[in-house]
Amino acid sequence: MMDSSWLVFTDLDGTLIDHYSYQADAALIAVRALQARQVTIVFNTSKTLEECESLATRLAIAAPFIVENGSAIYLPKYRHSRPAALEIVQRDSASHPRRAIVENTGRYWCIQLGASHTEITAALSELTPHFQFKPLSQSALDDICELTGLSMSQATRARKRQFSEPLIWQDSQPALDRFRLALSARGLTLLKGGRFYHVLGQTDKGVALEYFKQMYAREHRGKKVTTVALGDGYNDIDMLAAADIPVWIRSPAHDVPTAKHLTTSRISQLTGPAGWHESIFALIAEQSANHPNAPSTEK
Repeated sequence: MMDSSWLVFTDLDGTLIDHYSYQADAALIAVRALQARQVTIVFNTSKTLEECESLATRLAIAAPFIVENGSAIYLPKYRHSRPAALEIVQRDSASHPRRAIVENTGRYWCIQLGASHTEITAALSELTPHFQFKPLSQSALDDICELTGLSMSQATRARKRQFSEPLIWQDSQPALDRFRLALSARGLTLLKGGRFYHVLGQTDKGVALEYFKQMYAREHRGKKVTTVALGDGYNDIDMLAAADIPVWIRSPAHDVPTAKHLTTSRISQLTGPAGWHESIFALIAEQSANHPNAPSTEK
């Protein structure tokens, strides 16, 4: 049955919240059903800490956050003791082993898995003369609002990057390929999100999921956990690949991404938060069928 041994990792834009309206109303009953079963919901998003905090308050979700495409994990200190700095799983076998950086940031333990915004900004400054792009953190708030449909306060929170930089790409596809190589030579990666390209360190949402699972098992003395991941975009592929149960949420803005190594993934019929609701209750129903004494799946 679905209980505290389950971890649900979810993308936000286009998955838990609507791609256009940024509302999550259609998913709230499913959120409450997970909370009633003591299932931990973990935001795994390209959004910033401030954006996650705002949304968590609005949805009444007291959960850890994985921010900026797997660049850092924020653990509320009232629920977690100081975590150990564990080794980060490397995608590239040629990469040197490295450990996370754990910092006390006030209300949270911050586990940094990727690069700092300062490192990324320095690299982008070197590349600015050779490519045409505009960093989101340097864009006017009015422009961000027009591009994203965010309110002024939401755009302000979106612009406060700590570990990544979304880009408005203004160059050609061949230039983008060269740009990706130039970033790689500087120890950085480029991910395609729902609206922007994201520059970050050598991490992704899947690396963060695997780290979180390892940390959770250590914190709970080797407790076996089942991981579910829900997403809609190309930057969610690594997260879904790392999960025990990968779930694609259909998008009204683009097709379900193609990922050959995710042949067993589920795909929702509905889009956005309605698809999130549908997928979560399908999982609850399956688990209840396997465990007849599980809580009711009434909606």
